[in-house]
Amino acid sequence: DSLLAGRTVEFREVFQSTLVLREKGSGTREIFENILRQYNYSLDSFQNIIEIGNMAAIKKLVASNIGITFLYEIVAEQEIERGELAVIDIAGLNIIREFNFVFLKDSAYTDKFTEYFRMMKKAASRLTWLTQKRSPGRS
Repeated sequence: DSLLAGRTVEFREVFQSTLVLREKGSGTREIFENILRQYNYSLDSFQNIIEIGNMAAIKKLVASNIGITFLYEIVAEQEIERGELAVIDIAGLNIIREFNFVFLKDSAYTDKFTEYFRMMKKAASRLTWLTQKRSPGRS
């Protein structure tokens, strides 16, 4: 919903939009459902839900203004940079996700593992809501 783009909204405002969501069993969906529970909401809070197992299809639907989605910002980084998608800022929403990264001590690949860890840490810190870019002339 491009009306949500570029401004801070209350959590309940997103429930008026169609949610485009990963299929049951998806890690992203599990994270999302846990966040909803933390704020005393559920998927039933949304008026409409579309379930899709393909992230590229989800991004295309959101870019076509079919609905909004929740995902790691890095997954849509290019679309955001091109202005096809926009981040929805939800007031008071604090997303924290714990990840554990384990590798063999003194491995020949320690440098590569460390680099990968830094990249994943950056990506994991950027869970976000996305919507279509705000259309020109709309407020």
